[in-house]
Amino acid sequence: MTAQHREVTSETGALQTIEQIKRLLGRPQNLLEGIQALLAERDRLRRALIEAKAQIESMREEIKKLSAPPLPYGIYEGPSKLPDHVTIKVDGKKYDVQIANKAINIADLNRGQELLLNGAFNVVDVYGYEERGELSRVLDVLQDDRLIIRFRENEERVVHRAQPLINEKVKVGDYVRFDPKSQLVIEVLPRREVEDVILEKVPETRYSDIGGLSRQIEQIRDAIELPYLHKSLYTLYQLRPPKGVLLYGPPGCGKTLIAKAVARALAHKVREKLEEKREAIELYQMLVSPQGDFPWERFQRLVHRVHPAQDPSTAASEEAPPPVEAERREKAQQWLEAYLDEHGVDLHLLPVELTRIEKLLQSGTTGHFINIKGPELLNKYVGETERKIREIFQRAKEKAQNGLPVVIFFDEMESMFKVRGSGISSDVDSTVVPQLLTEIDGVEGMDNVVIIGASNRQDLLDPAVLRPGRLDIKIKIDRPNREAAREIFAKYLLPSLPLHPTVRQEGESREETVQRMITCLVDEIYSEKPENRCFQLVYADGEIRTLYRKDLISGALIAGIVSRAKKKAIKRYLATGEQGIMFVDLLEAVDEEYRESEDLPNTHDPDDWARMFGEQSQRIRAIHSLFMRQPEEESVEHS
Repeated sequence: MTAQHREVTSETGALQTIEQIKRLLGRPQNLLEGIQALLAERDRLRRALIEAKAQIESMREEIKKLSAPPLPYGIYEGPSKLPDHVTIKVDGKKYDVQIANKAINIADLNRGQELLLNGAFNVVDVYGYEERGELSRVLDVLQDDRLIIRFRENEERVVHRAQPLINEKVKVGDYVRFDPKSQLVIEVLPRREVEDVILEKVPETRYSDIGGLSRQIEQIRDAIELPYLHKSLYTLYQLRPPKGVLLYGPPGCGKTLIAKAVARALAHKVREKLEEKREAIELYQMLVSPQGDFPWERFQRLVHRVHPAQDPSTAASEEAPPPVEAERREKAQQWLEAYLDEHGVDLHLLPVELTRIEKLLQSGTTGHFINIKGPELLNKYVGETERKIREIFQRAKEKAQNGLPVVIFFDEMESMFKVRGSGISSDVDSTVVPQLLTEIDGVEGMDNVVIIGASNRQDLLDPAVLRPGRLDIKIKIDRPNREAAREIFAKYLLPSLPLHPTVRQEGESREETVQRMITCLVDEIYSEKPENRCFQLVYADGEIRTLYRKDLISGALIAGIVSRAKKKAIKRYLATGEQGIMFVDLLEAVDEEYRESEDLPNTHDPDDWARMFGEQSQRIRAIHSLFMRQPEEESVEHS
């Protein structure tokens, strides 16, 4: 539509409106109606204009939003030297900007917080901390909240901590989340690789759970528990505690169980010592306090607990004359002071020590068991395995600072620390073994750390690991003899288990029945009858030796026999409704358990197999299976 045409149309509409008004005014009777019609039209036009204006404003706001520039984010760095300004970082660049939002208090801002900025980079809002970033490792901790980190490949940087880490303890080797744009370390992350190879929870295995190894248990208790629990006596006799123990012997004979039981026993003993020390501190505080009566019975129990054979003269009657009472209190004070001094408790710091003991007892943590998983410890990259070993010993040192025992257990030790230059594995041994030796020699500064190694092939371990001063004590875990086998069977075949009525003899208790079954079963296994032959070893000099079932027995195999018998009893109950274990279940379980071992010998290297199973007298040329086949198996084969 052209402008001239719009002008003509507008003039025509105006003339028509004037004519309409004249017609209405020309008729007096319709004058009121005309005025009302004009007012109604005016109201309609006003409403239309208001609606049109609102729509225009809404469209204008929408256009303003769509055309507004994006709001950038910045990281708060600290207060600026300029008044009412703060220093921020945007994409790694520093800016001094003003705060546009008056509700924001500069004193409430923390380094590392995200700030929302307007187009002029003025602060309009405050947010939290960035939740993503680069994974880095701490190489060194500097003063004034600075850290040296390894960033990406081999790049090293000096960075600051974000506000949440100002009061947090950051150690060398920690993994941290690093923001490259702000150059701030925001969060300390778990040590992934070290956590993958260690287990710090103390196991629940007890010495009483282990059968047939009483002599070895006594040896390792003398080697580990005595030096830790009686340090003052070792100091008096100028005796150095052993740094480590090697448990070696055939597989399945209880090496790992003993290591777990040691850790639990140490933790249990430490808890008893902490409770004893807490009792002594509380009694001493009561004794030196002028208020209240002193609990003499409680003091006597503590003395008897510490020294069962001691009968102190302080334990007099309750109603003693004042001079005797004063002398008795003086002797009691001397005894408590000597006890606290012997256990390294400063009399001026009794409240601090008491608080520390209470926290340890409430947390339930009285020891640590670091179980090294050998295959996960090894890494194909140069230096990575050595770094993990350093971090493991660093973790042990940190845990031992509270006076709690830390047991580092290397299972299958020969897989990690073979003889250097043997050619059995790669050249990684030439650097891994020296790293372990360095850490063991450095354990002198960690009084509460004990190293336990377990190996099926101690002949493959590097001699430097086994020399005195490192793994001082070597304890051989032999295969169980008859008596030991009966003890182990008694740990698994219990009188409380369901027994089939046919196994009970008249007048026999359940305990007697189980003992008789165990004795008969052990006699069956240890018999050298032809049916019990397993393997024939041919030595290099032509000598031939036959291995019977008793020569391959182990604690793990005994546990497997009882487990199989229990499963047979369950299957029979489900099929026939007969409840209980039968003696024939145990005999069949023995046959099945040994028959599974028929194909286990390493025919390519029989000498290596024989050494793992404890046969190390001479070089072995060949191994022949002597397992007797069942009649049905022979008939199937002949057919």
